[in-house]
Amino acid sequence: HQSCLQLLESDTDQMQQADGVGPSSALLIKMAGIFSRRAILEAFSRDPLENTFQRSMYLYMWYRGKPASTVTALLLDGEDRVIENAVLSQGRYIRPESYGDLILSFAGQRGASGVILAHNHANNVREPSVEDIFLTEQIRKMLQDTPYAFLGHYIVTRTDCFMCSDV
Repeated sequence: HQSCLQLLESDTDQMQQADGVGPSSALLIKMAGIFSRRAILEAFSRDPLENTFQRSMYLYMWYRGKPASTVTALLLDGEDRVIENAVLSQGRYIRPESYGDLILSFAGQRGASGVILAHNHANNVREPSVEDIFLTEQIRKMLQDTPYAFLGHYIVTRTDCFMCSDV
Protein backbone atom coordinates (compact mmCIF):
# COMPACT_ATOMS: atom_id res chain seq x y z
CA HIS A 1 0.00 0.00 0.00
CA GLN A 2 1.53 3.31 -1.09
CA SER A 3 0.50 6.86 -0.34
CA CYS A 4 -0.58 9.04 -3.27
CA LEU A 5 2.65 11.03 -3.04
CA GLN A 6 4.75 7.84 -3.12
CA LEU A 7 2.77 6.59 -6.10
CA LEU A 8 3.28 9.84 -8.02
CA GLU A 9 7.02 9.68 -7.31
CA SER A 10 7.44 5.99 -8.12
CA ASP A 11 9.61 4.79 -10.96
CA THR A 12 7.60 4.20 -14.15
CA ASP A 13 8.78 0.57 -14.24
CA GLN A 14 7.35 0.06 -10.73
CA MET A 15 4.04 1.62 -11.77
CA GLN A 16 3.74 -0.79 -14.68
CA GLN A 17 3.69 -3.71 -12.26
CA ALA A 18 0.09 -2.79 -11.40
CA ASP A 19 -2.68 -4.34 -13.50
CA GLY A 20 -3.75 -2.11 -16.38
CA VAL A 21 -0.84 0.31 -16.14
CA GLY A 22 1.23 0.42 -19.30
CA PRO A 23 4.09 2.70 -20.35
CA SER A 24 1.80 5.58 -21.41
CA SER A 25 -0.24 5.46 -18.20
CA ALA A 26 2.90 5.27 -16.06
CA LEU A 27 4.36 8.31 -17.83
CA LEU A 28 1.10 10.22 -17.38
CA ILE A 29 1.06 9.40 -13.64
CA LYS A 30 4.70 10.48 -13.33
CA MET A 31 4.03 13.78 -15.13
CA ALA A 32 0.96 14.41 -12.94
CA GLY A 33 3.21 14.16 -9.89
CA ILE A 34 5.76 16.59 -11.30
CA PHE A 35 3.13 19.15 -12.32
CA SER A 36 1.25 18.81 -9.02
CA ARG A 37 4.38 19.51 -7.00
CA ARG A 38 5.20 22.52 -9.20
CA ALA A 39 1.67 23.88 -8.81
CA ILE A 40 1.85 23.54 -5.03
CA LEU A 41 5.25 25.29 -4.91
CA GLU A 42 3.97 28.10 -7.14
CA ALA A 43 0.95 28.56 -4.88
CA PHE A 44 3.21 28.74 -1.82
CA SER A 45 5.47 31.22 -3.64
CA ARG A 46 2.63 33.69 -4.27
CA ASP A 47 1.88 34.13 -0.56
CA PRO A 48 4.26 35.12 2.23
CA LEU A 49 5.93 32.29 4.15
CA GLU A 50 5.36 34.00 7.48
CA ASN A 51 5.76 31.13 9.94
CA THR A 52 7.59 27.88 10.59
CA PHE A 53 4.69 25.74 9.36
CA GLN A 54 4.44 27.49 5.97
CA ARG A 55 8.21 27.43 5.52
CA SER A 56 8.36 23.75 6.46
CA MET A 57 5.62 22.85 3.98
CA TYR A 58 7.33 24.74 1.16
CA LEU A 59 10.71 23.15 1.86
CA TYR A 60 9.24 19.66 2.26
CA MET A 61 7.60 19.89 -1.17
CA TRP A 62 10.68 21.47 -2.78
CA TYR A 63 12.99 18.75 -1.49
CA ARG A 64 10.84 15.84 -2.71
CA GLY A 65 12.98 13.80 -5.11
CA LYS A 66 16.11 15.92 -4.62
CA PRO A 67 19.50 14.18 -4.26
CA ALA A 68 20.78 13.38 -0.79
CA SER A 69 22.63 16.11 1.09
CA THR A 70 21.31 19.00 -0.98
CA VAL A 71 21.97 22.27 0.86
CA THR A 72 20.02 25.40 -0.11
CA ALA A 73 19.46 29.01 0.87
CA LEU A 74 15.77 29.87 0.65
CA LEU A 75 15.79 33.58 -0.21
CA LEU A 76 12.78 35.66 0.81
CA ASP A 77 11.87 39.23 -0.05
CA GLY A 78 10.82 41.91 2.45
CA GLU A 79 7.29 40.47 2.54
CA ASP A 80 8.53 36.89 3.16
CA ARG A 81 7.74 35.76 -0.39
CA VAL A 82 10.01 33.25 -2.10
CA ILE A 83 12.58 34.72 -4.45
CA GLU A 84 14.54 31.50 -4.99
CA ASN A 85 15.69 28.35 -3.24
CA ALA A 86 19.35 28.59 -4.28
CA VAL A 87 21.35 25.35 -4.27
CA LEU A 88 24.59 25.80 -2.32
CA SER A 89 25.89 22.22 -2.60
CA GLN A 90 24.76 18.70 -3.48
CA GLY A 91 26.09 15.40 -2.28
CA ARG A 92 28.75 16.82 0.00
CA TYR A 93 29.09 19.49 2.62
CA ILE A 94 31.53 22.35 2.27
CA ARG A 95 33.14 24.64 4.84
CA PRO A 96 30.71 26.88 6.79
CA GLU A 97 32.59 29.96 5.51
CA SER A 98 31.95 28.85 1.92
CA TYR A 99 28.21 28.53 2.63
CA GLY A 100 28.28 32.00 4.16
CA ASP A 101 30.03 33.47 1.11
CA LEU A 102 27.56 31.79 -1.26
CA ILE A 103 24.57 32.95 0.79
CA LEU A 104 25.83 36.54 0.86
CA SER A 105 26.43 36.44 -2.89
CA PHE A 106 23.01 34.99 -3.76
CA ALA A 107 21.15 37.25 -1.30
CA GLY A 108 22.85 40.34 -2.68
CA GLN A 109 22.30 39.41 -6.33
CA ARG A 110 18.63 38.51 -5.79
CA GLY A 111 17.72 41.39 -3.45
CA ALA A 112 16.76 39.13 -0.55
CA SER A 113 15.77 40.37 2.90
CA GLY A 114 15.60 37.02 4.65
CA VAL A 115 17.55 33.77 4.37
CA ILE A 116 16.67 30.25 5.46
CA LEU A 117 19.38 27.58 5.38
CA ALA A 118 17.99 24.13 4.55
CA HIS A 119 19.24 20.64 3.76
CA ASN A 120 17.92 17.11 3.54
CA HIS A 121 18.89 14.11 5.65
CA ALA A 122 19.11 11.10 3.38
CA ASN A 123 19.13 8.74 6.37
CA ASN A 124 15.71 10.07 7.47
CA VAL A 125 17.07 10.87 10.96
CA ARG A 126 15.17 13.78 12.47
CA GLU A 127 17.80 14.94 14.97
CA PRO A 128 20.33 17.53 13.84
CA SER A 129 23.91 16.37 13.82
CA VAL A 130 26.70 18.17 15.65
CA GLU A 131 27.72 19.56 12.25
CA ASP A 132 24.16 20.85 11.66
CA ILE A 133 24.19 22.73 14.97
CA PHE A 134 27.66 24.13 14.29
CA LEU A 135 26.67 25.24 10.77
CA THR A 136 23.53 26.94 12.11
CA GLU A 137 25.56 28.99 14.58
CA GLN A 138 28.21 29.87 12.00
CA ILE A 139 25.65 31.11 9.47
CA ARG A 140 23.74 32.99 12.19
CA LYS A 141 26.97 34.80 13.19
CA MET A 142 27.95 35.51 9.57
CA LEU A 143 24.59 37.12 8.80
CA GLN A 144 24.07 39.08 12.02
CA ASP A 145 25.74 42.28 10.79
CA THR A 146 24.33 42.12 7.26
CA PRO A 147 21.04 43.40 5.82
CA TYR A 148 19.81 39.78 5.60
CA ALA A 149 17.72 38.32 8.43
CA PHE A 150 18.62 34.72 9.29
CA LEU A 151 15.27 32.94 9.60
CA GLY A 152 16.55 29.54 10.67
CA HIS A 153 18.03 26.27 9.53
CA TYR A 154 15.53 23.64 8.39
CA ILE A 155 16.16 19.92 8.05
CA VAL A 156 14.08 17.84 5.64
CA THR A 157 13.61 14.08 5.87
CA ARG A 158 11.46 11.76 3.75
CA THR A 159 8.57 12.27 6.16
CA ASP A 160 9.15 15.61 7.91
CA CYS A 161 10.60 19.10 7.82
CA PHE A 162 11.47 21.09 10.91
CA MET A 163 13.56 23.99 12.08
CA CYS A 164 16.87 22.85 13.57
CA SER A 165 16.35 24.82 16.80
CA ASP A 166 12.89 23.21 17.27
CA VAL A 167 14.43 19.85 18.14
